Amino acid sequence: MARGKSTGRKAPRKQQLATEPEVDTNLPRNLRKRHSTAVSNGHDTKAKAKPASDEVKKADVFEKEIRFFWKETLQGLKEELEEEELEQVLLDNISSKEKLKYCIELVASQVCESLFESFVRDYEDYARNDVEELTVRMVNKQLEFNHLENDIKLLNETRTSLLDLTRQEKQEFDQLFKKKADKEVEIHEYIETLTKQKVDLTIDIYLFTQQREDYTQHGKD
Repeated sequence: MARGKSTGRKAPRKQQLATEPEVDTNLPRNLRKRHSTAVSNGHDTKAKAKPASDEVKKADVFEKEIRFFWKETLQGLKEELEEEELEQVLLDNISSKEKLKYCIELVASQVCESLFESFVRDYEDYARNDVEELTVRMVNKQLEFNHLENDIKLLNETRTSLLDLTRQEKQEFDQLFKKKADKEVEIHEYIETLTKQKVDLTIDIYLFTQQREDYTQHGKD
């Protein structure tokens, strides 16, 4: 650091403070102390141009959030005080009768608000119990639905099995009916053949009888 020539006397306190580098007041207290110590020892932390660490970034963010929080808090308190001052001015400028009316309305408003909050709490409890009951019923209905769905699935499988069995039995019946029809045709043809043979045999017997009679007649002659 550049300093003036030594005159043998110590510089006044103001001059010494003026010659010392300014400490960044935006840093957190522990970092400001570390920065001031480093500068007093002749080591300027800015001269090294080190990047800000995560700790410094987090400290800056925390500081901004704290400032915003207190700003919002002070603004809210200021608005509440202004409203109370306005109410006080209004109360000071009205008659005792109006003050009494205002107090009654204020008490009634507070009672209504308290009753409303109580009603809301009771309704929330009722709604919570109702929701829990409906949830239990919904779960039971879902279990019943799953059970019915499984039963329907089982019935469909049974129906499919019965249809397959019926189809198989029908095929077997059709085969038996076809065999029966074929057998009846065969029997009918066999009967026709036997009938024809019977007719032929009857004719042969008749002719044989005629021949025998003729032979007998010729033998007598």
